[in-house]
Amino acid sequence: MSAAPPDARGAYGLRLAGVDEVADLLVPAEPAWPLIELSATVGEVSPEPQWVSRDGARLRLRAGGQVEIDWVRGHARFTLPSAAGQADLLHPYLATVAAVAAHRAGNEGFHAGAVVAEGGAWVVIGDKGAGKSSLLAGLALAGHEVVADDVAILDGAGRVLAGPRFIDLRAGAAEELGAGESIGVVGTRERFRMRLADVPSGTPLRGFVRLDWADAAAVTRVPAARRLTELYANRIARLEPADPAPMLELSALPMLELQRPRDWKQSGANAQLLLDALAG
Repeated sequence: MSAAPPDARGAYGLRLAGVDEVADLLVPAEPAWPLIELSATVGEVSPEPQWVSRDGARLRLRAGGQVEIDWVRGHARFTLPSAAGQADLLHPYLATVAAVAAHRAGNEGFHAGAVVAEGGAWVVIGDKGAGKSSLLAGLALAGHEVVADDVAILDGAGRVLAGPRFIDLRAGAAEELGAGESIGVVGTRERFRMRLADVPSGTPLRGFVRLDWADAAAVTRVPAARRLTELYANRIARLEPADPAPMLELSALPMLELQRPRDWKQSGANAQLLLDALAG
């Protein structure tokens, strides 16, 4: 594969080719980022075993289909149950490629998003359905920079790497926030895509925020003894860390927990409660 042009664009620490039609949804790529070309066909998932090696991978996707990655030739080929546009390759399908690339580089990846507050990026973790994307979307609408949605990739320099410049919302969140345009069913569900402002390719990591539901809103500090457990619970678990030391270092960073009711009328106040705690 030929070298990427000097003005190449990318996301999650990858220089991306094959997605020229949606280059505006990417950030300027750094020269050291590996170059990977994305392509997709409609077909059946291979019955052969999944695998990951230094030179490539074959993995099934959470959103349906599979991806075959060849780092030597520089391409990621998706086999999907239905046709997908280039923006769809950026999300939800690119997340798996980004996770494998991070593991290959000795970096960490989490099922998470990230928002900028108090001069750095805070990675937002939580169980599926904890409202990570809706919180990030609300913060973006209030003028705060969102670094990534769905996957947070941390590099060796202690930065959160920028993801594609949009958030995928569920129908209910899009309606309540008054944001996002329907793009139909992609993967396993209907998605509403909300555009994000541009951010640098990487933002220094400040700490973590864990989300949960509760009867009343509150922000508390997660004790040190629990932080490592929370990080492991939210990391991209199909790839075990080659060295546990970086996870121990990450667990030394601040971690706050935002608990709040499932009440859209309080979402703005809950977000401000979190921002005030981060400022403190």
